[in-house]
Amino acid sequence: MIKDLLNFLNLLDFKIKLLLILLVISMLIGSILETFGIALLIPLLQNIFDNQFSFNFIFFKNTFFEKLDVSTLITIFFSLLFLKNLFLIAILYYQQYFSWNLGKFTSDKLFFSYLNKNIQYLNNLSTSLIIRNIITESNGIIGIAISVTTIIREALVMVFILSFLVLLNSKIVL
Repeated sequence: MIKDLLNFLNLLDFKIKLLLILLVISMLIGSILETFGIALLIPLLQNIFDNQFSFNFIFFKNTFFEKLDVSTLITIFFSLLFLKNLFLIAILYYQQYFSWNLGKFTSDKLFFSYLNKNIQYLNNLSTSLIIRNIITESNGIIGIAISVTTIIREALVMVFILSFLVLLNSKIVL
């Protein structure tokens, strides 16, 4: 499977590889932001319920969050939540952009491979079959790219959230 992935990556041109690297980096940042959004609930809940919760998490001990009132914390929380969601929407747009470029690259490769075939081969095929192959395969690549990048993005979010929960309280998570 890794050999197939490496073969696939070798087929791509530099622009698509660069878009893929930027997509992976943005998905990592998005996963960190998702985890940070969940982690911000802890000081908010502690202040709302007058420190009735005892979280043994080193990042939230003696922080500036404890000194803020509840309305300020709620404002900070929802502002950061809004900014995080804007960034995640941008990631989704970029994911679609990457998938479309990959599909365009695939259709161009297929088209030029048909152009490089000899005339006898092309006489045996109908024009509609060639067009259908180009359109169907490029649309299939777009669908696969969207599915795979969505699975990777969600898996990264799950890994980061589970890591945060293990840091927060490993006994409960296990």
